[in-house]
Amino acid sequence: MSKVDRYQLTDPGVDDPAAVVLGKSLPRSGHHFFIRLLADYLKGDFRYCEIYTNPDCCQVQPCKYKYPGLLFFQKSHDFKLEDEIPESCKFLIQYRHPIPRLFSDWKLAVSTRDGLVDSYESFVKFSNNRKRYYVNFFKKWVVPFREDERFFMMSYESLTGETFEILKRFLKFAIADDFPVNRKALETSDLSVILPPKISSHEYYNVDFLQDYQASIIDQVPDLPYLSMKL
Repeated sequence: MSKVDRYQLTDPGVDDPAAVVLGKSLPRSGHHFFIRLLADYLKGDFRYCEIYTNPDCCQVQPCKYKYPGLLFFQKSHDFKLEDEIPESCKFLIQYRHPIPRLFSDWKLAVSTRDGLVDSYESFVKFSNNRKRYYVNFFKKWVVPFREDERFFMMSYESLTGETFEILKRFLKFAIADDFPVNRKALETSDLSVILPPKISSHEYYNVDFLQDYQASIIDQVPDLPYLSMKL
């Protein structure tokens, strides 16, 4: 897949600007995989801003500038759950079942955070902290907007299970209903996905804890678009 140029934001103020989509995603929900697909398909007509890492970002959502091309995408995890919801914008919301996402999130945290002890006690504390964010993300970004035509809901499971179909639907949502989407145009992309290991193989797999964790989330978000996972 093509490497995404996160800072390819040139020539602001064009007459025919790219369509704008604001992305709100739970970490470890397939965001970077999907962005690479978009970059491969749209190539030079795709612009991407990751507000956490772009040194020139205006920190405004939607961006105060206009850019050439077909699609301009702004990413945010909305960790503080303070991002505004402008009525004039389109949104991509990415999420994942809480249990596999938790293990993937923990694996990333252990590998990138200094001082985080890799122990069961740390894992439980991390899990409970993440649960609050997970629940509130769903309450803010998923449950109220599942039927809103401005929002494209994308689960990790659908993205990995029917990748090209999801890509096609998103491009038509983001750019235009009649936008042509051809699988052959993904010349260098590998649509295969490396599946995560089974939950039961995780070092800190504990059925009782995970059942309580899952039940707590579902209790707090009765409209969660997932059934209980068999653990």
